[in-house]
Amino acid sequence: MSEKTPRSKSSKSKAGAAPQAPTPQERFVADLLARGEAARRDKDGNLPPGVTHEIVDDPKGGPPKLVRRRFSIS
Repeated sequence: MSEKTPRSKSSKSKAGAAPQAPTPQERFVADLLARGEAARRDKDGNLPPGVTHEIVDDPKGGPPKLVRRRFSIS
């Protein structure tokens, strides 16, 4: 009979690994975008109604940079 040695967790392939859960910051930004509470200024420099955060930078491959501009009372 052959002896079986336990494999360490580090030797497992990561190809079948489940995706990592988003960080709280990533989730917050995603939720703002999904609810329509974050947007860029229009051509006149105004934010649309209901928007609380302005998108000031949108780097490729990363989350957008947001700045709070208003408060919502709802």
